[in-house]
Amino acid sequence: MISTEYNKGFLKSMVGPAGAKRLVIWGVVVAALRLFTATTFADDIDKKPANEAEKSLKLHEIRMRQIPLLEQFLTKYKDSPQTADSLFRLAEAHYETGKYFEADGQHAVASEHNQKATKVLEELRLHYPQYPRLDEALFVLANSYIEVQQMEKAGSFLSEISEKFPKSPVLKQASLLLGDYYFGKSQFPKAEYYYQTAAQDPKIQSYVYYKLAWVGLNLNQPARALQYFEKVLALRSQAQNSGGDYTREAAKELIFPALDVYKVTGVLAYLQKTLSDPELIQVSLETLAKGLMQRSDYSRSSEVYAMLQSNYPQSAQTEEWVAAQLKAEEALGRTSQIGTLVAKLSSSSPGSTKVQSEVLNTAKKFHAEAQKATDANEKNRLFDLSIAYYKAFLQGSGTPDLTAQVHFYLGEALYSRNRMTEAVSEYEQSAQVQSDVQAKAGWNWFLTAEKLADGFHYQGKALQATSANDEKYLAAAQGIQSIAGITIDQKRKASYQSARLLYQLNDLERALPVFQALADRYSGSQEGKLSAQLVLDIYNLRGDFKNVAQYAKAYQANADSGTRAELGQLEQKALLKTIQNEELSAKSASGDAKLEALSSVAEHYLEFAKSHPQSGLVDAALWASFQNFTIVASEKAGTHDAAYPSMKASFDLLTSKYASSSFAPQAIALMGKFLSQRKMQAKNLQDFARYRGIWEAQMRKDPREQRGAMGMLVYKLSGDRERRLLLKEFASLPNSEDNHEAYAYVQLEKVKALRDKLDSVSLSSLKTLKKNTQMKIDLLDRLQVEVTKVVKLQIAAPALEALKVLGDGYMKMASSMRSAPIPKSIVGDNLLKYKGIVSDAAADFETKGREAQRLADEKSKEIDLSSI
Repeated sequence: MISTEYNKGFLKSMVGPAGAKRLVIWGVVVAALRLFTATTFADDIDKKPANEAEKSLKLHEIRMRQIPLLEQFLTKYKDSPQTADSLFRLAEAHYETGKYFEADGQHAVASEHNQKATKVLEELRLHYPQYPRLDEALFVLANSYIEVQQMEKAGSFLSEISEKFPKSPVLKQASLLLGDYYFGKSQFPKAEYYYQTAAQDPKIQSYVYYKLAWVGLNLNQPARALQYFEKVLALRSQAQNSGGDYTREAAKELIFPALDVYKVTGVLAYLQKTLSDPELIQVSLETLAKGLMQRSDYSRSSEVYAMLQSNYPQSAQTEEWVAAQLKAEEALGRTSQIGTLVAKLSSSSPGSTKVQSEVLNTAKKFHAEAQKATDANEKNRLFDLSIAYYKAFLQGSGTPDLTAQVHFYLGEALYSRNRMTEAVSEYEQSAQVQSDVQAKAGWNWFLTAEKLADGFHYQGKALQATSANDEKYLAAAQGIQSIAGITIDQKRKASYQSARLLYQLNDLERALPVFQALADRYSGSQEGKLSAQLVLDIYNLRGDFKNVAQYAKAYQANADSGTRAELGQLEQKALLKTIQNEELSAKSASGDAKLEALSSVAEHYLEFAKSHPQSGLVDAALWASFQNFTIVASEKAGTHDAAYPSMKASFDLLTSKYASSSFAPQAIALMGKFLSQRKMQAKNLQDFARYRGIWEAQMRKDPREQRGAMGMLVYKLSGDRERRLLLKEFASLPNSEDNHEAYAYVQLEKVKALRDKLDSVSLSSLKTLKKNTQMKIDLLDRLQVEVTKVVKLQIAAPALEALKVLGDGYMKMASSMRSAPIPKSIVGDNLLKYKGIVSDAAADFETKGREAQRLADEKSKEIDLSSI
């Protein structure tokens, strides 16, 4: 629905000077005639005027004589019953005189008389409210204000007539002015009431129906508005003859309510039914299209412009319509029709070259705006528009150089929209033609094709055939080699990357010659260096280590010092690759063959380290050597097997000469793990004393259930005080498999404690002899129990030591008994009996002691503690 705001332009024109005169001239004629017929000086006219001009002059002369006489009368007879009427006649005389001078071009004089008329009428209105002809006076007063464009005052007086004199004949003459007044104040129901009255005058019906249609629009009654617009159209021939024809305006503006009622799809049929004149239909559609554009209703505006083109294909305005539709499509961000519309524009315009230029400029404009845009959606919209216009340009004709440039710009825009496949095609077309952008286009062709190459994403190990995108990429890499402006660095990079693609696809046969050529020609470049590595790598993948060494040595010969060092590294890597392959093979074997093979691999790693002490890979080689020796040593028991010394040699070399290597801490940790599982005697661990603190920290990182194995290694490397502290810690650990040995030592400590307690009990005093003898016997029994517990744990060293403690305890008991004092009261035969009993008891203890010692000796030989 068209709003009041939309009609401001029209309303403004209706209340302007020319419009106001046009509306009121007919309304004051009656007053002028009345003045003429009612004048008191009619008898001065002695003959009939020959024409209207003479008649107007005669009337003017009469009024000029009438004015001073009326003024004199009003001055002299202020309280006369005729005062009010005289005031009205004086005001009329001034008003009509002012109109005469205005028509004669004497504007200042005319304004003076109009002001006097206004002043007199204001006095009449103020002092004579009961004057019978006050309605007429107010009407003239309203017209006088209209003459000076004081429309608000004029309207208020017209409104006063309507309110105070609803049955006044003047209302019929004032109804149009009242309608316009209330329309201007947006009081549309009141405006409609007065317009309906004014519509009774056939001379102004065209305008009144037009205004009634706008009342309907502003009241949101589009169907009713259409009815009045149709009435305006029906009065066309009559209105044309009267000079008040609003047909063209109605034809233009009925389109908006028609749109609301019939929608875009039905509006043309309605117009064809309603407007018999094709020109008016065209005007109406144009108004609709432009109005919709102003409302930013671009979609429907585009439809209407398309309708105009379809129905008026021969119109001189076709180009204008196509251009407008193009703008609508731009505003919508729709690109599908831009090419078609540009083609229409070119075909409808005699200056197609100019159109092409404008199209290209438009494309560049949108391209530039897109690059500056910060909002992602707006950026994409602008890029899409630039793409559409670039494509539209390419549909036309242009010089090869310009066309090549446009292909390049189009490629840039497509790239920005991530439309890589299309971008590659545009860059390629641009790169085929010599132009200012050929080198840029060629390079972008290559780089964009690289993004689409599938081979770079292939992760398999089998040979993979190149895809269509891969072949396009290889073609781009080859194509730019012959383009002037592509630098040597770029060409080299393209060659390298194309070989890298083939390498990724495991197409080593095609990749190898390219890498070799780059390594030979550009040994100092990044690509040359990388190619050399890949040449060696390819040979390495083939297992052809002879060629690896050969090419590494060959590349070093012509390389600078930095590259030579790198190639030396490559050579070393190749040697390590050889050993690594051996290692893989060895690990795939089983049994003794596997251990022998791993031992050989470990020796080769060690030999590499000794042969290349300055290599950056030496620590890695030593670490690998140590790991493999550890595997072999772990499988073979005993400290005298061949693996352990070699293992220790790798360890010592790594942790001494390469102590700062990241592998050194790993080696120390692994050695600790190995030794903790090996359960060696303390005397064989002294070379590792400096790692005690590291292994102690490592021990405490282990779960409590696993802490004992490493704890025992630390224990064996500890002094007495440290051992006591560790045993306290071991005592709190759960008796798990890994903690078994530590638990045995905790139990041994209990045995030792009992031994110390047993030793502290003396049999040297007769006074305590009996008591202490029994105490020592009880302690020996407890010692026997605790030693049995240790032995049952089946941990050799603490078990043997416990047996020795037990045997020693029994032997000391026997010795203590034999040396114990004899009471003086025992003499004679009793003394002999006493000594026999003591000797027999001591002998029993000695027997038990020797048995424990014998058992310890047997177990010692059986276990061979020297291997622990």
